[in-house]
Parts: sequence; structure tokens; C-alpha cells
Amino acid sequence: MDDGKKMHPDNAEEWHHQSFADGQRAFVIFDELDKPVNGYDYTIRIRQIKEVLTKEIITLGEGEYTEEKIGDDKINTTYLWISQDRKYLTIEFQYYYRADEKEKHFLNLVIPSSSAAHPTDGKTDDYLRLEFRHNDENNKSNDDKQTDTLDNATYLLSEGYVSFKLNKIKEQMEAKKGLQIRVNTLYNGIQTYKVDFPK
Repeated sequence: MDDGKKMHPDNAEEWHHQSFADGQRAFVIFDELDKPVNGYDYTIRIRQIKEVLTKEIITLGEGEYTEEKIGDDKINTTYLWISQDRKYLTIEFQYYYRADEKEKHFLNLVIPSSSAAHPTDGKTDDYLRLEFRHNDENNKSNDDKQTDTLDNATYLLSEGYVSFKLNKIKEQMEAKKGLQIRVNTLYNGIQTYKVDFPK
């Protein structure tokens, strides 16, 4: 679990047919059982396993990861948390999409350019700066692009989760209190959110 606690699956044999990639994140729907097992905090019966989109962090400007390709379309973050072992940042998000869209949206956690990654006020920054980027793959209509508004009759609000592996910035995180995430929000422009590392 993200809080460091351990669960023992009482019905693990029922899930042996499912395989998951190393590091794949998931939500586990379960019933808690009153059957203590030594070395575990909970004993559970698994009801469902839902995979969560799991991605690596990328560096802006590195190789194919250009501003145009990564995008900076509007998106909300409604909840962010870092796992107890500091290996993952998980983000609950919202964005608008058209019911007739043909292209899928892309989400990335980005290490910004050096100028954006460091404070310019001369103060020591206790938080590592990253950016949560959304590319809607030009799914807006021409009218929407010109007015930058959304017609509620045309667009639907999508909600979901994405989890990012933090191994790429492990060394940089050691001297920090947490992460500072820049987001181009749906209604309030550019916002930054601080997420402290678990203690």
C-alpha cells in the first residue's frame, strides 16, 4: 500500500492467471478478513484489480520531447500523493473531451528546462519543480480554439488517475521536502501545488 502497510491476499490463487508488468500500479478492491497473518497489517479477499496508467518522468527538450509534442492543454489536479517509499507520484485529474474525439489524450510529468526548474529570487528552494502536462491532440473544434471556451453541451468532463515513477529524480529528491507541480488548470490558469514527501 502507498502508506507502507502490507496486505496478505487470502485468495491469491484466483488471480494467478493475471500478469502485471514490473512496477505496474493498480487499485485493489477488497474485503478485509478477520484472519491475522504474521508480518502483514491486513488479510484481504481481492474482489477486483484495476490497473492505473503508470509512466516514467520525461525531460522537456530531450530527444523527441519537444514543447509541441508534450503540449500544455488545460487540466485539473484534484488530488496528488507520494507513496511512502517515495517511488511514485499519483495524480487524480480532470479534463474535458469531445464525445466524437478520434485521438486519445496524453499525460506526462515533465522535468522542465533548467531556467524553469530553479528559483530566480535567490532563495533556496526546498521543493523539486516538475510540470504536469496534458496534450489533447487538437481535439478542440476551430471555434473552441479561437474563443478558448468550452460548450458544456459538446464537452464531457473526464476523470482518472495516472501514476509516475520517481526513480529518474531519486538523487535530486534527497535534499528536498517534496515536489512542486505546475499545472495549467481548467479555470484558474497556471497553478502550482506542493506535495510533501511522507515521513
